[in-house]
Amino acid sequence: MPDTLNLARLEKLLAEATPGPWLVSPVEAWVEIPGEDAPICAMLWPTDLRSEGETYANAGLIALARTALPHLLSRISELESALRGVKAEAIDIAKASAKRCAYKGNNPYIAACLKHRRSDARRIAREIEAIDLDTQARNVLGEKA
Repeated sequence: MPDTLNLARLEKLLAEATPGPWLVSPVEAWVEIPGEDAPICAMLWPTDLRSEGETYANAGLIALARTALPHLLSRISELESALRGVKAEAIDIAKASAKRCAYKGNNPYIAACLKHRRSDARRIAREIEAIDLDTQARNVLGEKA
């Protein structure tokens, strides 16, 4: 697995690859475009290492990826944009909360509570600012950082 989720590389490969949709030939484990004679990809026929079902599943995954990846990349982009907005809003809220907690008052109990709350708000703002989208994506995908 690559160290990072390289979305730009995926987008480049999709732009350069043969347009889809791609299908799996029902006769051979080929990934093909309907109506064309030459396959996009010919799978090695089943061996001791792979069954016929596994070979067809591999071909199916390759064919489906051509159609699914553009949609997944678009969705990732939308979610990253939304996360950036939520992240910015959370930072603003945490900073505003820290400012509101600046009041110390004369009551030592209230002053201690406000100091603790202000400290929490600053810590949360730092944690939010430190969120790394690539690391979070790798964690979701189960990849090693």
